[in-house]
Amino acid sequence: MREEIDAEEPWAAFEARLRASELPEPPPGLRQRCLPPGTARDRQPEQAPGILVVEDQPNIRRLIQVHLERAGYRVDLAADGLEGLAHVAADPPDLIILDVMMPNLDGLRVVERLKSDPRTSEIPVIMLTARSSDVQVREGLLEGADLYLAKPFDPEQLREIVDRMVSLLGTPENPPSQRRWQK
Repeated sequence: MREEIDAEEPWAAFEARLRASELPEPPPGLRQRCLPPGTARDRQPEQAPGILVVEDQPNIRRLIQVHLERAGYRVDLAADGLEGLAHVAADPPDLIILDVMMPNLDGLRVVERLKSDPRTSEIPVIMLTARSSDVQVREGLLEGADLYLAKPFDPEQLREIVDRMVSLLGTPENPPSQRRWQK
């Protein structure tokens, strides 16, 4: 199924790929054999690690959501920093993917608040942003981000990074033997 893409619309190609990605899931046996062990696909949906994606661009939020849900994660979405903090207060996720440049409260202030609160300081945060100069990366890591990724990004690589972080860090129900993150 090939769709015509209007060159004037910058998101048309992305939306066409997104519609194509909404195909039915592969048979469960095939999925079990193809995905690496120890990832979210090994758990029941209610046990799957929860990921909060805080991103003001709806198309990017949806792209991340599709890829992580297909990998077996529970994904919640927030459109800005204040909404993200409200999600964390209501139901703390196992990991947060956070944009920097957002309305209302930017990602740097969000991670600063999360890391200064003992109830949320242990939640790993991946900063995913277009701000990628050395100074900006350093600032994000100093605020408390566990990992800093630049846009544009490959959603499959992001999923692999999430898989690795969740398997290394564990979840509240299944913690790792020793936490090695620096404060």
